[in-house]
Amino acid sequence: MSITSERKFVADLAKATISIFDGGRSTASAAHIARAHFGDRSYNLNVVYDVQNHLRRIKALLDTDYQLPVVLVQKDAYNIIKAGGPKTRADAMKCLPSGKGRISDGIHLCNSIDDLIYEMSIEMNLRRAAGKERRNMDRLLSTHGRGHIDGSTIADIADDIAARRKVATPGTLAQIIAARQHKELEDLVRDN
Repeated sequence: MSITSERKFVADLAKATISIFDGGRSTASAAHIARAHFGDRSYNLNVVYDVQNHLRRIKALLDTDYQLPVVLVQKDAYNIIKAGGPKTRADAMKCLPSGKGRISDGIHLCNSIDDLIYEMSIEMNLRRAAGKERRNMDRLLSTHGRGHIDGSTIADIADDIAARRKVATPGTLAQIIAARQHKELEDLVRDN
């Protein structure tokens, strides 16, 4: 498959996923996406595996191009969601494809303000990022300690990281949320 046809295939699968969400489902499995894309045309299990292998790209496209709050889920998620959704953070973690032998099987659309699956996915990604940063800073410092890199290079790297990070503080996040809520309230009052 060429790069162009690969991109078109992923875009078509993203549109099929959106049609599933528009139909009222909050979670679309690889099999559901394949069925939505191919319709009545005959397809086999290899097609479902192919869709499963493209889930990360589909999720990225839905997230960036369509601005949809989506996360990858694994097979256990369907039973938990059918039973009324996760009740605890531990239940939500069981839905995510994190850990040995847990592979992505579908895409979940955040559909409420207290969607534990979405919240746990964000938390898990932030924890991984913080761990990677800590490990790499430790490597950088130990390399300096062995005399393989000088202090000015470390300072340049640290400055570059700080400039790229631009993490909002809890106070800044609270201000952003308050401003958005104020605008929504103004829009609501204006529309009524």
